[in-house]
Amino acid sequence: MTRSLDESLQSSNSASDPRRVHVGTIAGVDLYADSNLADVEAALRALAEQAKGLDSGARAITREGAIGLLRALRQPDGSPTVQSSARTVDAFLGPTAKVGGSAAGDPIAEVEPAEEPQGTAQLLGDLEAAFARHVVLPVGAPPVLALWVLHTWAFEAADYTPRLALTSPTKRCGKGIVLELLGLVCRVPMMAASVTAAALYRSIEAWQPTLLIDETDNIDQKNAGELRAVLNGGYTRSGSVIRCEGDDHQPKPFSAFAPVTLAGIGSLPDTLADRSVPIRMERKASGAAVARFDRRAREKVRALAPRCARWAMDNADALAELSPDLPEGLNDRQRDIVEPLLAIADLAGGAWPERSRKALVTLCAQGEADAMDVRERLLAAVWALYSDGSDFLTLKTIVERLTADEVAGWVSANKGRPIDSAWLSRQIRRFKVEPRQSRQDTDRGRGYLRSDLAPVVERYLPPVAPPAEGVTA
Repeated sequence: MTRSLDESLQSSNSASDPRRVHVGTIAGVDLYADSNLADVEAALRALAEQAKGLDSGARAITREGAIGLLRALRQPDGSPTVQSSARTVDAFLGPTAKVGGSAAGDPIAEVEPAEEPQGTAQLLGDLEAAFARHVVLPVGAPPVLALWVLHTWAFEAADYTPRLALTSPTKRCGKGIVLELLGLVCRVPMMAASVTAAALYRSIEAWQPTLLIDETDNIDQKNAGELRAVLNGGYTRSGSVIRCEGDDHQPKPFSAFAPVTLAGIGSLPDTLADRSVPIRMERKASGAAVARFDRRAREKVRALAPRCARWAMDNADALAELSPDLPEGLNDRQRDIVEPLLAIADLAGGAWPERSRKALVTLCAQGEADAMDVRERLLAAVWALYSDGSDFLTLKTIVERLTADEVAGWVSANKGRPIDSAWLSRQIRRFKVEPRQSRQDTDRGRGYLRSDLAPVVERYLPPVAPPAEGVTA
């Protein structure tokens, strides 16, 4: 006999014992915040019997509901009563996990998690080796790619999900191979060379996929703004968009929270780059050798996906409880996006915590300049002119020195023309710094005091990251 989901699982504040905090009901068994493991076992055995008549969709929803209720149980000292809610529920209901992409017209194809538990460090090492074997990557990228793959399987345990930015100066630099590798091992991968904002947030709402978006340099500029807004907002759990639905145009929120990799030639827009871990690809040198990425190689890499599924099943709860130490040398946004990756590294232990921090600092430092907008780059360039000990520089002097370097870009930054004093003062005024006249300057020219710029530089420019020695590819 089949029972509805509402009959099998209920979350309620009402209970027969008013002295205890009631968290919900599983298969008719009341669970309280202080319920013990015997109560949990009784509830899950009853649920397993009822779930026999449920179809796969209802079974999956029932599993998620049961996991949520078990996570609310606490021992007297505040620690979780059930150390791994997902693993415990799956022991009674049987595991369900998904990895996507193989079935035509169906972005989600089910895969059975591996039978044996997976060690985090060993699995990370195998993932890292798969990337390093088939593509030439910048220093720090292989361990970060491995961490990001596992993050896609457990991103719902995090508050943020970092975008990966695969960029290159030209074609044939290995971005496509990295995307294909990610598509074989990430949770519910969805490849797209073109996507609209509506298709993006509806896909996220339906499948919670890992989005692998190629050809970002060819995105239709008419739709780029709305698409960028969805991608920007979706790096945080609260990210969403609101659209009117149905004949009565009722507003409906759509979640935008999902892991995303963006690949393209050139750089990403500033706001997207600011939410990304940058991996700047280069064309393989003539003497560099990598293993051929053929059908056999693909099958070996694909075999890692069930292991990732099992790892997530066993470790999602533990990840949600971790609060890793964050490295110096990163800005606030970077510290947010690296946190879920470092939680996985800390869970792995051994050399992974230190290696991962060094790798992330290295990659983020390399991408910091690309993430700056034109005003931040200007501020950095102007501040560098004071390194000779000057206390005051006129606008005229600053313009002359900046435009003397033809490759720095200031000869064309003013709508294709060289910058001038008026343009310079307009840009710096955005930082609430006005030029002033100096009594020491014989020409009485207007310019900037070092003391006026110093607090702005401290606030807006990134600190110099410490040398990342020992980072290996």
